[in-house]
This record gives sequence, C-alpha cells and structure tokens, in this order.
Amino acid sequence: MLALPLTQTVSAAEARRDREFVRAMFDAGVYNINKPSEDRYDAYLDDILTQRNLADVYHGLNIFNISDVDNEAADGTGAIKRITAPTLVIQGRDDLVITEQMRRELLEDLGTLATPVVFENCGHSPIVDNLPGLLKHMEDFIKAQAEEPNEIAG
Repeated sequence: MLALPLTQTVSAAEARRDREFVRAMFDAGVYNINKPSEDRYDAYLDDILTQRNLADVYHGLNIFNISDVDNEAADGTGAIKRITAPTLVIQGRDDLVITEQMRRELLEDLGTLATPVVFENCGHSPIVDNLPGLLKHMEDFIKAQAEEPNEIAG
C-alpha cells in the first residue's frame, strides 16, 4: 500500500523541517493554480513546520467521514444528518485534494441545505486563487440567509 510510505516520507520531511519538500508538496496539491505572496507563503510554511501533530491532523482528515457511506478510509458516522443550517459548498474546478465525486456526495448528503459554488481556474485554495469571488459568494450567501428566514430542518 502506497499511503503508509507516503505518510512516512511526509512526516520525515516535516521532522527535518524540510521547507523545500513541504513547499513542493503544497505547490503540487494545494497551490496548483496560484501561489500566495512570498511573505505569506513563508508564514504558512513556518506554521506548517511548527505544527507538532501534523501527521495526526493528516490522519484525521483522511478518516473524517460524516456521511452514511463507508469508504476505504473510514466508516461513515452519519453525523451529516445533524447539519440543519443552510451550507455554502465551495470548490475550485481544478481542486486536486477534494474530488468532483466527493463534492457531489456532499451535495447529495446535504440536499436542499446546500448552495454549491464551483470556481473556474481555481484549485484547493480559493482564498489564494479567487479571493474577490470567494468573498462575493460568502457575502451573498450570508445576506440571503439574513433576508429569508429558513425553517430549521429537523
């Protein structure tokens, strides 16, 4: 299985505080469209490399499954049924972390609570790839919720 050696490689690079490895990993997977400014990227790398439990964070992200569907990483907890608030679901069309299938499953699970937005020319980081668009959709969503009283699902 490839996952364990990959996790060990990433953990070893983080233990060595290998900025270039971590930056290359983020360039490939997260910032595949645009990169943060050098100052901001340096600050992000500092934070990433001082995170003491990063392997645990990655593991937690891998097994996070609030759906009803079991998958190869984790059994579904069904906790998504407890979400009763309208939910803005944002994805970049070129996201290499969250697949289109994952987005579709989330939208299906949330049903009418979901308001989907897909940004073109955007990867996993809309805050870097399309901050004005991200802010506009967030503001519009919040305004719509304030203007239209919604029944709480239950």
